[in-house]
Amino acid sequence: MEKQLPSTLNNPIVTEYLNALFSSEQKNEHKETKELLEYIDQLEQQFGILISEMQELRRTVEQLQNPQTKSHLKESVGKINNVLCNNKSKLGKIKTHMIDSMKYSLNQMKKNGKDASIKAIDKLHIKEGLQSINKGLAYSYQS
Repeated sequence: MEKQLPSTLNNPIVTEYLNALFSSEQKNEHKETKELLEYIDQLEQQFGILISEMQELRRTVEQLQNPQTKSHLKESVGKINNVLCNNKSKLGKIKTHMIDSMKYSLNQMKKNGKDASIKAIDKLHIKEGLQSINKGLAYSYQS
């Protein structure tokens, strides 16, 4: 079984970014960013669970006696597993992009002084990435 991944909210850059948003009176942005990070953490955990279940299903399929059924199911399980792994990887890239954006924003705020407002992360790219994952999951569901 896959081990529990650490929460993104425990990352020092994320903590500093959220604190900066909160202290600069961007409370709505703080709340939305925190919720988005929690959602991404939950998705990452779910992908881990699904991948583990697919590995268990693969082992079960290997024990089937009927070669035609075994071959068909093995191919389907393999495709679904690939989609899940690819989507988990995409999610990891989204998370890395978010943290990099937060780090850049914090550096800009420090560079421009405390009077400068902290720039909120660009959620458009995150939304596009999550939509891409949604399409992949829809494909795996159809398989």
